[in-house]
Amino acid sequence: MADVIVTRDGSGSGAGIGVILGVLIAILALGFAVWYFGFNGGGGHTTNINVAPPQVNVQVPKPASS
Repeated sequence: MADVIVTRDGSGSGAGIGVILGVLIAILALGFAVWYFGFNGGGGHTTNINVAPPQVNVQVPKPASS
């Protein structure tokens, strides 16, 4: 019975480049999702909260009558 030897000739890039490209695409997609959804969902909904300080009304005291 003959032995079967499988060798690579080096002409193809193999599965390694596919895994690397897949990881890079996943990282880019995750970064885009964080950028898009993390910063006001595309700019359509901005948060603008204006809070006025409390007003204190103080009347000037009248001079005491003698």
